[in-house]
Amino acid sequence: GIPRDHPVGVLDLACGNLRFERCLAERGASGDAWVVDNSAGLMGEGELVPGGLRVHRRLLDIARTLYEADDGGLGQALVVPQVDLAVCFGFMHHLPYPAHRLEVLRALLGHVRTGGLVAVTFWQLEHSPRLLAKARRLDGGGTGDYLLGWQDRDDVARYCHSFSEGEVDLLSEGCAPVAEELVRFSADGRSGDLNRYLVLRRR
Repeated sequence: GIPRDHPVGVLDLACGNLRFERCLAERGASGDAWVVDNSAGLMGEGELVPGGLRVHRRLLDIARTLYEADDGGLGQALVVPQVDLAVCFGFMHHLPYPAHRLEVLRALLGHVRTGGLVAVTFWQLEHSPRLLAKARRLDGGGTGDYLLGWQDRDDVARYCHSFSEGEVDLLSEGCAPVAEELVRFSADGRSGDLNRYLVLRRR
């Protein structure tokens, strides 16, 4: 549950339109949320989140940082304090390299306090026949890599990865020195399993 009796610190990587922050505010959370994305417009520059949650916006091209910086560069680029909860929803499936996905997890863990939580989603495109019919498989199949149109546009394609359970296992195991897996579950989409959620607790 969301703490209501004391302020909470949150880091939201690839925050998009602040839907998670509004969800927290609606549930009575107070404190500070550091939100990171590469679009000020998408983050609603100047727009307030209702309730007692203070939002601090940070502009950062996360993917470019992963590609151009040395290993661990993303963690250094996140100029935010230690928080109680760090999340990354709807982003990991746009990263084609396993090493970058693991770096995202480690960067989030590096910004949570001991005992704090990290929650991440892994898209499972192959669980949706409707989306799968629109996607173009890459590399001959079996890799989980696809190109998918943007908002039903066929002329604009984006890279997407459909995660297997084994890939989520490897990412969780890669964080074992600094975190323990707390829970894993599926949710979202018409079938209720379009996303695989992984929640880690910082040691």
